[in-house]
Amino acid sequence: MSFEVSPQALRQGAAALTELAGEVRADLVRAYHVVAPPRAANREWAATMANDAAVGSVDATLAGLAAGCRRLADALVTAALEYEKTDENAGRRLTR
Repeated sequence: MSFEVSPQALRQGAAALTELAGEVRADLVRAYHVVAPPRAANREWAATMANDAAVGSVDATLAGLAAGCRRLADALVTAALEYEKTDENAGRRLTR
């Protein structure tokens, strides 16, 4: 069984994951500001504190997801580079 790996496809996947990581974080900030009441007016309200705690928890989770996307993107770029090096080395061996 054989298969072909496309470094370009790996790089495209890495770019998509990097973009997704940024969007995940931006969506939370945007959503929070749409629904959150002005904090200056009601800092001590239980609802404000509960909302802040929920947003903090979700933000931490999404930060972890974004970091995972970035790590995977980095791994895909590394894989693309390694496949290209392997192809170059094989090409050199064949021309000897």
